Amino acid sequence: EELSKKPDKTVNVLMCHHHPMMHSDRKLGDHDTMKQGKELLDMLTDDGEWFVIHGHKHDPRLSYASGTSSDTPVVFAAGSLTASLYPEIASTARNQFYIIEFPTDEIPTKGLVGTFRAWDWIYEDGFKPATKDSGLPHLGSFGHRENALTVARKAADCFGTGEDIIDWGEMVNRVPELRYLSPDDSRKVLRKMRDDHGLTVLESDGQPVRVER
Repeated sequence: EELSKKPDKTVNVLMCHHHPMMHSDRKLGDHDTMKQGKELLDMLTDDGEWFVIHGHKHDPRLSYASGTSSDTPVVFAAGSLTASLYPEIASTARNQFYIIEFPTDEIPTKGLVGTFRAWDWIYEDGFKPATKDSGLPHLGSFGHRENALTVARKAADCFGTGEDIIDWGEMVNRVPELRYLSPDDSRKVLRKMRDDHGLTVLESDGQPVRVER
C-alpha cells in the first residue's frame, strides 16, 4: 500500500536494520534474516530503482538481490560505525562509515549505478581511508551488471596500434563499463585481464592505476 502511494523517483532508498536476504558469510549464521525479506525485495524489483541499506551483521558487503529480473535492488550491508566487533569478524571487518553518491543524470539510461567511499576507524589514529582488506574498499561502485569475461575483453581490445600503457582513468573513458562495477565484479575483471589477456594491472592501495600490455 505504501509503495503504491509514493511518487516516482529516480532513486528509491530503503533503510532497515535486519538484512532482507541471506547474509551468512564468515559463519555468521542464517537464523536472523528478515521475515518475508525475499517477498519485499521482489516487490521493490517491480517498483523501480531501489537501493537497500541494512545493518545488524556488522559485516560490510555490497551485493545484488536474487531474482528473475536483471535490475533487482542493490543491497548495501553497512559495517558498524562504533560497535565492538565480535570475534568472528574482528580480524577482517572494520568500523566504517560511508559516502554514497548516485549520478541521477545517468540512471535513466544505465539503471541504478553509483559510487561509494569508505573509511576505517583506526585505534588512536581516527578515521582513515579503508583498505582492500577492510570488507569494503575506500573507493567502490555498483550497478553495471555484465559478464566479467566480456568487460575484460573490451579492456584488452581498447589498446591502439603500438600502444602498450594506458592509465586507468583513460581505460575507464574507453571502457565505461568499468566505472560502475561492484567490488567483486571489478576483482573478477582485473583477474580476467591478467589471466586471459596477459595484461599487467598495476595497483596502489588496492586501486588500479594503469594497465600495461
